[in-house]
Amino acid sequence: MRARRAADPEGSRKADLERYQNGGRKSTNLAAGWRFQLRAYGLTVADYEALVEKQGGRCACCGATEPGRGHVRWCVDHDHKTGQIRGLLCHRCNAGIGLLGDDLESVMRAVVYLQRSGPP
Repeated sequence: MRARRAADPEGSRKADLERYQNGGRKSTNLAAGWRFQLRAYGLTVADYEALVEKQGGRCACCGATEPGRGHVRWCVDHDHKTGQIRGLLCHRCNAGIGLLGDDLESVMRAVVYLQRSGPP
């Protein structure tokens, strides 16, 4: 990699910039990658759009009207044990639930903690 960068520093900078602008992905065909990801959940684009419509274009968890963090599409939330789709979430809710391990007890402990600590 160092040799390639040394041989073509300008090309390397352009490739780095393109990767940065594509959210870390090498490919500029993000739509194809997204459709592939939907298939992993057993969804088609029409299924996804029906979920967006059913949820009124909002996060199923917090009600946000934007996916957030520069994302143009909602996150497909699913049960990691059963694979069942639960709904579409904003990036923040999807990350929060995921970081808590999709575990209801962990979420409830976080709720109790927030209630106990009171307003900021």
